Amino acid sequence: MKSKNAHKDHFDCAEIEELAQKYIDGRLTDHEDKLFKEHLEYCVPCDKKLKFELQLKEFVQLKSKEEVPTEKLKRKLNKLFEELN
Repeated sequence: MKSKNAHKDHFDCAEIEELAQKYIDGRLTDHEDKLFKEHLEYCVPCDKKLKFELQLKEFVQLKSKEEVPTEKLKRKLNKLFEELN
């Protein structure tokens, strides 16, 4: 199946925003990847947004691997419940 972007010779900022998650996940075609990277070379706002998205993904992955000590979590939850009552 051919990509709907196979005929394009550049992407605009709206298209970059639309394709950002596919880029982050490594799901762009070779042609889309090339055009995506070319756009980032000259568009500072899109480059900054993408860098933020990549940092956010890395942060979420890092935090999701951290283990929360069970007792500490229980104490925090109990304190929150006490405050609500």
